[in-house]
Amino acid sequence: MTNDYTDNILGSISTYHEHIVILDIEHTCTEDGSIPREERETIEICAVIVDTKSLKVIDQYSALI
Repeated sequence: MTNDYTDNILGSISTYHEHIVILDIEHTCTEDGSIPREERETIEICAVIVDTKSLKVIDQYSALI
């Protein structure tokens, strides 16, 4: 089974870009949602550089704030 949306996006990106950066930003939260959105704080920032042809991770970064 193929995902046409994903295939089309990846094909388009790899045509114009050799690498992409994917960011992941973690923030404080609770299971019960007791911390309001506007009071959440960033606690970690992560990133990976991905080769668009092979989809392999080239480099990665992670920092606790």
